[in-house]
Amino acid sequence: MLESEGVVVSMGERKAFQVAGQVAGPSGDRAMECADRKVVFMVHQPLDHVADSSRRLIEQIRGRVRRKGWQEEVCVVDYLHAKRPRRVWDELIPHEVGVKMVALYGRPPLADWALRNHVDMLFLGGVTEGRNVPMVGVKSALMAADALARLTALGHTRIMLPLCDRPESFKVGIREATRRAIESAGGHYQGNYHNPESPYLQPDVLLGLLERGFAGNPPTALVFLDWKELISAQGFLARRGLRIPEDVSVVLLNDAVSADWFHPLPCRYRFPIRRIAYMIVHWLEHGAGDLEGNVLSGEFIAGGSIAEPKRR
Repeated sequence: MLESEGVVVSMGERKAFQVAGQVAGPSGDRAMECADRKVVFMVHQPLDHVADSSRRLIEQIRGRVRRKGWQEEVCVVDYLHAKRPRRVWDELIPHEVGVKMVALYGRPPLADWALRNHVDMLFLGGVTEGRNVPMVGVKSALMAADALARLTALGHTRIMLPLCDRPESFKVGIREATRRAIESAGGHYQGNYHNPESPYLQPDVLLGLLERGFAGNPPTALVFLDWKELISAQGFLARRGLRIPEDVSVVLLNDAVSADWFHPLPCRYRFPIRRIAYMIVHWLEHGAGDLEGNVLSGEFIAGGSIAEPKRR
């Protein structure tokens, strides 16, 4: 597998290998072939602001394509909130003939722009809404369904999973997973309570949603899509004298390098970064026809942040 990914190269019949970077680079026709191969990684904000798991994934893909002789660059354009393709993208996005693009959290307007300009683009997560753009990513609704099943099995039905700054098609899947879990456990699903929404993801916005939720029938469990939400919620709970998991259980549908510093260790989901990176590099080398099983789920990492709800 490492040889097929270009990480190591075989040095002879006895199957001795060397790390690819320690072997002389391509020459002649092979060098010319590499010079013509270029991939642009599209992100909606600088990489140091992107979620940790997504940033690590992009960096791993960049390393792999460099070892295979591809030119690569990162292009920062705020396409996440665009309602339609913007003319300025023609100037901001390098789209010369033959360039391939990988867009983090792609959106339909960006897909429309790529199709109009005949750009070979793949979405690394995001929403296509039926556009003819291949996509590879982790499906949050699958992780949400798993997390909610674990919580309802412990007796939770007062569960809050906020939906901040997410496209409608994304929210539909999360709402449906939440509704099924709550109703299967004998509860009554209330959208404004179980899945409160906001078009913005800011600390004060999340705190406002939590304030409203805890003002009436306080949740016994919280599920978050983003590490920043978990950090903000921990401060909110601490100010109220509520403990994790004794008073409120918490699950993160993501992962972060700094999660090991969180106490108690959060129950969370680790993305299959190596597999996704392999699939994307395979697409770059061979095209979309080889994408199989492109909708993946994360691996549940047990921590100490969930417990049975307190009985009233």
